[in-house]
Amino acid sequence: MILVADAFANRAGKSRWVGAPMATLTINDKSYDIDKLSDDAKAQLINLQFVDAELARLSAAAAVFQTAKTGYFSALTPHLAALDASRAEAEH
Repeated sequence: MILVADAFANRAGKSRWVGAPMATLTINDKSYDIDKLSDDAKAQLINLQFVDAELARLSAAAAVFQTAKTGYFSALTPHLAALDASRAEAEH
């Protein structure tokens, strides 16, 4: 799991939070200071963030399409039932 967050540095283990906000990257429960990453690593992080956003967008779109599919099927069902009824009448 990847988590990018802002955190405040804790000075000498004191419970009071001090210092400027520091962006951190957490992967597999291990945190990294983003400012200390190489330019290539930062570029890969941007790529990951883009892919995560696209996956979320596509997942939302898939949910919309699934809802539409269900609606279209529900709208089609009475027409199929009417066709079945016509066939049954024609057979008798």
